Amino acid sequence: VAHASLWDIRLLVAIKRNMKEKYVKHIKLNVEATGIAGVLGNKGGVGITFQFCDLNLCFINCHLAPHQEGISARNKSVKEIIRGLNFGNPNADICCQFDHLFW
Repeated sequence: VAHASLWDIRLLVAIKRNMKEKYVKHIKLNVEATGIAGVLGNKGGVGITFQFCDLNLCFINCHLAPHQEGISARNKSVKEIIRGLNFGNPNADICCQFDHLFW
């Protein structure tokens, strides 16, 4: 379907070509950097959304802060990713915009 990347954070969503031609539409890609100063891509998330038949699907991959002491940084980054990966409706976060969300 598509691929997205932010530095070394990668996401690939694949489907058979004949199924893509028949059933996939409205493909969107987005990235959200949450690294140093909120701009570097060493941490953050990438997302791909599309409509498959009548289902709106969203796939996200992310790289977050490590170790036990990084819990608050991870939670903050997840909130930034949810807010920053805008795929259409700015009044709703990504968790509420799709039939299925794969994280």
